[in-house]
Amino acid sequence: MNIIPNTYNIRQILNSGPYRIPRFQRPFSWQNEQLIDFLDDIFNLIESQETEPLYVGAFVFNNENMRTTGKLEIIDGQQRLISITLLFVAIRDICNELEFDDLKAGIQTNYIEAKDDRNNLYYRIVFHTDSQNDFYDKYFLKIDHDNLKRNILESVEAKNIYNAYKYFYDRIKNHLKSKIYKKNDEKYTFLEKLRDTITNILAVAIEVDSEEVAYQVFETLNSKGLTLSQTDLLKNLILKKYRPERELDRAKMTWDTIISNLEKLKLQPERFVRYYWLSKYKFISGKYLYKSIKREITNYKSLLSELLTESEVYAIINTPNKENFSKDIHSNEIFESLKLLKLIGIQQCDPLMLSMFRAYKSKRISKSQLKNTIKLIENFSFLFRMAGKNPSGIERTYSKFAILTQNCKDGNEFDTKVLKELKKTFKEKKPTYDEFEAPFLKLNFLDDRGLCFVILDRINRKENNQNNLNLFNFTLEHILSDNPDSCWNLTAEQIREYVHLIGNLTLLENELNVNADNKCIKDKIKYYKDSEYKMTRKLKKLKEWNQNTINDRSITLAKYAYMHIWKV
Repeated sequence: MNIIPNTYNIRQILNSGPYRIPRFQRPFSWQNEQLIDFLDDIFNLIESQETEPLYVGAFVFNNENMRTTGKLEIIDGQQRLISITLLFVAIRDICNELEFDDLKAGIQTNYIEAKDDRNNLYYRIVFHTDSQNDFYDKYFLKIDHDNLKRNILESVEAKNIYNAYKYFYDRIKNHLKSKIYKKNDEKYTFLEKLRDTITNILAVAIEVDSEEVAYQVFETLNSKGLTLSQTDLLKNLILKKYRPERELDRAKMTWDTIISNLEKLKLQPERFVRYYWLSKYKFISGKYLYKSIKREITNYKSLLSELLTESEVYAIINTPNKENFSKDIHSNEIFESLKLLKLIGIQQCDPLMLSMFRAYKSKRISKSQLKNTIKLIENFSFLFRMAGKNPSGIERTYSKFAILTQNCKDGNEFDTKVLKELKKTFKEKKPTYDEFEAPFLKLNFLDDRGLCFVILDRINRKENNQNNLNLFNFTLEHILSDNPDSCWNLTAEQIREYVHLIGNLTLLENELNVNADNKCIKDKIKYYKDSEYKMTRKLKKLKEWNQNTINDRSITLAKYAYMHIWKV
């Protein structure tokens, strides 16, 4: 048995190929979650100007057939290597559009293709079938590759490869559109830096001489419990500081309480610890969390105590419960904002949230200031998410304002250094109305029921000054039923594309909804007149209801939402 482990950077690993993906390996399957995390780590490293390279774990290669095939087989790591190659392809294509010919050619010859001793061209990663290679070469690897449309793709793997490339390409293109890259030479410098950051990524390359040994190594590396998370490492670091045994037992109980309380609520402990760190100390990517804490902290007992307190606040922020908030108007509005942020899946603002709750608890800011800032975060997050923009890059902004909040002595300083500047930042980053409108018009009852209710309820409350309605005895009413009465002269199939859109929905009491059923519009408005909801009562003037009026109402709702409810 011959096992050769070495640490190499990506440039060295790619130059040691070519690599072949064996037929028994699972297809390429990275989704947005993995792609976002990977590119976030790279972008964060560039922005932070950290000198230490990114580390992506271990690759396992089998050299058993190297003499006959001339290729190393990838046993573990094909998802990462394919993603890295697609990232290079995306950078190369952007260089091509910007006419950065030398950068484009360098990426193509150094990281995508190569030549053997006979000057024959080959690609650095190959699949096990000709059809896979033909697809990969034709649409991605060739420097003058064909254009590809997703709707012609048949296999799941092909779609995943296309999605990964498209995500990398779009994200980099959008980044280059920001105001800091006004000139072409600034864009060139960034793309060069991006290339160098990728090529300097470190990995442990483990080379073995048989398939059997390769899988023994693979199973060992991936066996449950062997790989320690950042929180596992932190736990060990903290508990090492406790003596005697009785004190150590209490510390273990405290740590276990933190972890179990978060996990019960389906919150990730590692994300909590990182956001706590971002809220008070400095911005770092997840991979550097443990190292940063170890470097900065000296009083670990104080840290453990604070983590317990902060975990309770973190739970309230991310799983808001009415019981945790008093009945005054400020508390109710904070609760409503937190509920919406949870509904739309926003957590990147948590560092600032934690810092603000600390400032409120220590009486450095008022409840009104807490409420107003959380509402501002809600408004921006709603617009950002509705427009389909990726909010991951905003973490650094939230960390910056969290640390500013941490250092504020009083409310006046908070207003000047945090709230005022946060408003300015959000105004610069917020989506345009056109970016917001297109996805808003696609909101529908089947996919976005909870969100449709919140939007209609907020619009009704604001537009009609109805803040004290009973929302327990209501439903979302389809104005045109999804199974319309024959008087509509429409079939379910004819209306399928638009019947569930938000423009066809309104708020209605349960009993009135049952009575309105699937009746014609002239009969339905008799019940709408009796509704408590003014939004619905206004529909009594309707004389007709069709696809055009539904689309018009969707646009009206979008404009009101953008300009009045979630105004930034």
